[in-house]
Amino acid sequence: MTSTEIASPDLVRESRTDERIIRRGAGRMRRYAPRARMLILPTALVLGLGLAACGGGKSTGSTAASPSSSPSASASTRASASASTSASASASSSSTPTPTPTPPAPSPLTLPNGIKLNSSSKSIVSIFDEDYLPYTLPTSAATWSSTPADGVKESVKIDIKGKIPYPNGIQVKIPVTVSAGVSIPAYEQKIYINEKYKTADGKRQNIILSWSAQNLSTSDEYITATIKPELFDLNIKQLDVNSGIGKDLKGLELATFTYPQENGSTATSSFELRAIAGIPDRYYGKKTRDYAGSWANNAEEHNFIYLLTKGIDGKIWLNHNLGAEYTDANNPRGNFDPAKKPDSREDYLAFGSYFQWQRIADGHELMLWTSKNTGTASLTTNTQASSWTNAGTNKFITTSATNKFWVVNALATAGPHNLWQAGGSNNPCPDGFHVPTKNEFQNWINRLGSPTGDGAFEDLHLTSTSHRHSNIGNFGYTPRTHYSISERDATGSVPALYMRGNDQLNTNYNYGNSLGMSVRCIQN
Repeated sequence: MTSTEIASPDLVRESRTDERIIRRGAGRMRRYAPRARMLILPTALVLGLGLAACGGGKSTGSTAASPSSSPSASASTRASASASTSASASASSSSTPTPTPTPPAPSPLTLPNGIKLNSSSKSIVSIFDEDYLPYTLPTSAATWSSTPADGVKESVKIDIKGKIPYPNGIQVKIPVTVSAGVSIPAYEQKIYINEKYKTADGKRQNIILSWSAQNLSTSDEYITATIKPELFDLNIKQLDVNSGIGKDLKGLELATFTYPQENGSTATSSFELRAIAGIPDRYYGKKTRDYAGSWANNAEEHNFIYLLTKGIDGKIWLNHNLGAEYTDANNPRGNFDPAKKPDSREDYLAFGSYFQWQRIADGHELMLWTSKNTGTASLTTNTQASSWTNAGTNKFITTSATNKFWVVNALATAGPHNLWQAGGSNNPCPDGFHVPTKNEFQNWINRLGSPTGDGAFEDLHLTSTSHRHSNIGNFGYTPRTHYSISERDATGSVPALYMRGNDQLNTNYNYGNSLGMSVRCIQN
């Protein structure tokens, strides 16, 4: 069994007079702040739920070892102290300790019978890019070098600094298979990060994987471990969007820890620590008012970063729904985790936004989920829009009419009806991607060995997001889930990927275009 997670990088927002650099600081809460009135469901909103469900974000406070707790660390401390008294020593050697290049051997690990340790990985997003459009699917391995897209600087730089903080590090999950209740002993392994190009500051040190002794039962699927630097923050070199993902969609290796797989076997499993770039949202770094209309919020509401996944159909898809909290680089709750697979079909941190069909990402779609049933959404209005490309409001447009259009009836009939397709002006997907057609979704369904909700989750990690109702704009978890399709039929209705529990997955249902649905993008 293999799992993939991601750490939350340290993001800092700063402004410059002649350029715009997008960093952390203005969180998703600020995105909603301009809305004086929001639709809040009756159930209590508990922000702590978001942190609990993250599964792989910031460290939970594991105790870090002192740099003097190992021979290599104490040796480096003595060397640094000696260097500081030497007139010929450089400033860096006197102020920064360095580890012994060859770390001590891993702690011996004898696994009890009844447990199997499996392989896993953790990817850390670290990006700096000012020329990332148009994005080209990689055909070779990822590299640390910069690859310009077209030689023209974008209006917005992407600047996300990946870091493993000292001393607490990051929490990771080691997948396990447990056939009988056992206690796994404590373990520690160090790897020397000796290539300068892997760090942003050229500093070299040991990186440590460790876990404490833990009691396991047959219901446990993983053990909790920590990856931490030995001496100071590990600042990961920032990657270029067009060269930092690679044809295997895994980015670049920082370190690979190897440990026994099970008792009585010479087989081993591994945990890979990786760095990766990501795909920016179409409106990353842009204030919604600047492209949607003067009535929209004067705030950057779409600072999302996505990764890629290959479906069973052989096509490249985004790995999360548009607007999923895991992809929010400005997320204030510590849930930025774009490489993380949702914990289940009901993982609300992966639900994302609710788009009305063919409508631009003008803020009407944004959601801040606090449980699978509750969250904060845009207000509603029952005034239909008189333009496909400018709704005149960032409110969710409701209607009780049978046709359920968010635009006036004549416009709904006349079109255009291709605004979400590749090259369409309202396409909400990142550059090079579009909302799937009915055939694209159906071809994917046909390739699934199990065309069910579970099959959809295992392949593309589609979650049970339900929908936002057209009549009054309410929402909440139900077994019925809808994913948008970019086409309409002759009657004006729009098809959708329909998923009900684990017994239906098809494209045979049509709806009015005012229904709020999730969007999962496919590459052009």
